[in-house]
Amino acid sequence: MLNTQLSDCGIIILAAGKSGRMGRPKFLLEHVSGETFLHRLITVYQRAGINEMVVVVNSIDFENQLEYFSTLPERVKIIQNPTPEKGRLLSIQLGAGALSGNIPCFIHNIDNPFVEITLLEQLRRSLEESGYVKPVFAGKGGHPILISDSIVAALRNVTNEFQDFKQLLDSFYGKRLEVEFEEVLLNVNTREEYRLFLKKPFI
Repeated sequence: MLNTQLSDCGIIILAAGKSGRMGRPKFLLEHVSGETFLHRLITVYQRAGINEMVVVVNSIDFENQLEYFSTLPERVKIIQNPTPEKGRLLSIQLGAGALSGNIPCFIHNIDNPFVEITLLEQLRRSLEESGYVKPVFAGKGGHPILISDSIVAALRNVTNEFQDFKQLLDSFYGKRLEVEFEEVLLNVNTREEYRLFLKKPFI
């Protein structure tokens, strides 16, 4: 059953990095569930009832993995970032531009292959009139972040002059939500971190 509480939200999955330390695209890494990192995130967000799903990848990975991307659900939009070296703000802007309009939207990094529907529900309830809400575990900020329709509107405005995503967020009132999921702090950037991730219980 779809979660109507989250049906007004979108998701932008950031997967445009070159993954130099990992040696291969992180979205292709195998999750402990047996899915790829990208498939795992899409599966859970889809179960949560989120209809608008955007994945931002670099152009080289897009060209090299056309067959893989063809296995994703039709609702998932694949957007190319030809210059990921310019920083993730550009990827987020490209993703926001692919949304049908200004809607609350989760921003999820591919190197954090954890998401839980209960967490998404908590973030959505907490957003209210805030610009964004960030999950926090033991005082440390994690992912995914949920941004409001107002921030999405700012991202879709091609004339904005923000230097990076943090600067944009700092111009809005945001919340920090303490959660019980330590995995919101998870990052898998290197082969050693991936090896340790595979030893964790199912997440």
